[in-house]
This record gives sequence, C-alpha cells and structure tokens, in this order.
Amino acid sequence: MFGGRFNRPGNAALYLAADPVTALAEYAQGALIAPPGTLVAYQMDIDRVAELDAAQFADASCDWKFLARTTRQTPPSWLIADRLIAAGRRGLLYPSVRHPGGTNLVVFLANLPSGDQIHPHDPHATLPRDQSSWPPSP
Repeated sequence: MFGGRFNRPGNAALYLAADPVTALAEYAQGALIAPPGTLVAYQMDIDRVAELDAAQFADASCDWKFLARTTRQTPPSWLIADRLIAAGRRGLLYPSVRHPGGTNLVVFLANLPSGDQIHPHDPHATLPRDQSSWPPSP
C-alpha cells in the first residue's frame, strides 16, 4: 500500500531475511515490542538477483519513509530498484539496516517468470492455507 525500501506503491515485492534474528529485527522496525507475527521460512529457486555491498548500500539506507511520505521526494532506494527492475533483475540482496551483519532479500514479484519458485517451507502443513484461518482484523 505504501511501498517499501525497494518498491514503490503498486509494485509488489516480497521482503525476506537470511536468518531469524535479522527477520525479527526487520519485522519489529525498531519497536520495543513488535506486534504478534509468524516467521515463515521459504524455499526458493530464482536467478538474476543483484547484490549491494555495504558501500553501495549508502544511498539505499536513507529514511525512505520520510522522503516518500513526508517530503514527497523519490527515495534513492526506489531509483535503485527501478533500474534493477528495468534490467530484468528478480531480486536484490542488501545489508540489513535493523540488524548489523544481517542480510535481506527483496524479490520483485512482477519480474518472476513461471519457472522461478518461491514457496513457504511448511513440511507439517501448520501454516494457514487461506484467510479463513486467520483471526479477524480489529
């Protein structure tokens, strides 16, 4: 609805972390107490993923929310993603802002061909299968 660090509003993206500690830090977004949530591991087979190292990430680590929502400026991270999406990249590995040393992956869903696979890892079928499994929103 509001976009993310590497996706403008209307451009669907899936944000993942390489490990549970990074996932929790990203999910909490600096809050002392994060709202309830479920961590899900994914199995994936995708290619054409770009990677930003710490030095390249300097522009992308901007306060994208402030720029996009308050000043109505285009965050540099969106411009990076625009170039990657136009070049046919399917995802981007980048350093975590919330967990130093952690790595995140954003997958640009519109760029995934039918051969690329992303599935929740749920060997015991314990994850909800549809919205009827979830509690109603307040």
